[in-house]
Amino acid sequence: MRRINVFSMRNSTRKMNRRGISMVELMVVTLVMGIMAAVAAPKFAAALQHHALEMAAKRIVADLESARSLAYTTGVSQTVRFSTSSGRYQHVGLVDPDRPTVSDYTVDITDAPYGCAFKNVSNEVLTYNGHGLPNTGTEIIVFLGNIQRTITVSATTGRATYL
Repeated sequence: MRRINVFSMRNSTRKMNRRGISMVELMVVTLVMGIMAAVAAPKFAAALQHHALEMAAKRIVADLESARSLAYTTGVSQTVRFSTSSGRYQHVGLVDPDRPTVSDYTVDITDAPYGCAFKNVSNEVLTYNGHGLPNTGTEIIVFLGNIQRTITVSATTGRATYL
């Protein structure tokens, strides 16, 4: 006759009956995840603001460098106009690649994905001569929330940089 170990049968039936998680375990995990999300949300929002402001500053610098380069390569003056009240700037005479029927390339930094605004523009009309040099040095301050970036156009070289 064969012997059956009663203790090993009990262990195997316990393992088979436990197939999921209890409601208490689910509540604890949900609570921990909620606390982690509450801690991370402000930092995530600040990171999004920082990223949007960086993108806006890089876009402005790239467009200013494009105007300078176009003036230098074509030998024709290029003008960029800033409107601090509307949060827009225009590259006058350059066809907008997004809207080919519009003759002036316009960027609105108050729209998505930027959501920024101009705090100050020292010279609202910036003109690069045929040699790629600006009529004057310019400082543009862009802000979002409590952070800001300063874009500077060198009066001697025409190069645009941001801090």
